[in-house]
Amino acid sequence: MASENSETEIASTSQGNKSPKTFELLSDAISPLDIGHAIDTPVIDDRKRLELLDNVWSPSDSFVECAADNLKLVWCDVRKKRLRSTDLAHGFHSECIRQATELRLRIKNGIGNVSQQANSAFETQRQKNRDALKKIIRAVKHIGRLGLAFRGHRDSGKLALDSENLYSQGNFRALLQLMVQSGDTVLERHINEASRNAQYISPIAQNELIEAIDITMRKVVVREVCESNFFAILADETTDFSQQEQLSLCLRCVRDFRICERFLCFAEAPDLTGKGLAKQIIGILLDSGVDISFMVAQGYDGAAAMSGQHNGVQKYVRDKCPNSVYVHCAAHNPNLCLAKASNVPAISAALATIQSTAVFFSDSNKRMASLQSFIRSVCPPVRKYLGVIPGPN
Repeated sequence: MASENSETEIASTSQGNKSPKTFELLSDAISPLDIGHAIDTPVIDDRKRLELLDNVWSPSDSFVECAADNLKLVWCDVRKKRLRSTDLAHGFHSECIRQATELRLRIKNGIGNVSQQANSAFETQRQKNRDALKKIIRAVKHIGRLGLAFRGHRDSGKLALDSENLYSQGNFRALLQLMVQSGDTVLERHINEASRNAQYISPIAQNELIEAIDITMRKVVVREVCESNFFAILADETTDFSQQEQLSLCLRCVRDFRICERFLCFAEAPDLTGKGLAKQIIGILLDSGVDISFMVAQGYDGAAAMSGQHNGVQKYVRDKCPNSVYVHCAAHNPNLCLAKASNVPAISAALATIQSTAVFFSDSNKRMASLQSFIRSVCPPVRKYLGVIPGPN
């Protein structure tokens, strides 16, 4: 009976009979440095951990007395007691002390833990690789803009940076050598320190960079065309040096009241019929992300496979895009006019005379030198650049 009364008394004291002073002390006792805030917390910053270790919180004496009187609690300040040697020898306590000491040293020296140090080293190396790759991409763009061949007879192995082997390899590697010789320390450090399979200068890496630049440029062209809405296509097919049929495709649009022509791609043309070429052109446009519903014109030469009204490319493209008007290539018009005009005897004789005159001078170096000397005498450089060509005296 006495036990039940004491339990009831404790319960009533803990629930409803706390004095205002007790609540005030309890509210004041909640400190941000209370170690209880760190319990069940998934992530704690290292500096917050150090703050909790260096500023161990304990309640005031008034809180201890009040808690003991009203809540039947007793506070034990463990800091005032010396730990026994058996506690220090315990593995758990030893590990905690070691980690706390390591944490203080890391923060004092400004370094992170092993994982953070590894991530920092990885990030530093990645930034170095990116800086070097930017230099290599710049070299690829430069050679591509000039239309030069990338590789020569020797385009593999270690890239020699000494002046004796300068320009002994292909254009790409020679340009990298020149950049290093000109003081590019980023590229020089990359070539000297990077492993052979991570230098990004092999023929395979060159092709991959060229393809990446091609994809990027094509996206830029498509974005410009989509922003302009309406556009026209220019296409032609021809046989290249390796006897492969190549289809070239260009896009024409208006940007800022200016006509812009952008080359889109080269593609092999296995089917040279009008239907096959039209299907390939439409496929290239759709794969590139161009909305063909905004096509308003198409321009080709006068070949039957391109301009035919019944089986030409322009007919099949117009079936897909009714608003695309076919326009004959303006550059081919003078040639067609001359070919048609050559049926006139007077024009045919004039063209024959011009051709015979050209052959007369080109067949003899002496006659060609005499002609050039005469032209320089009657056409001074300044007047020649101004377009003023006076006749002989």
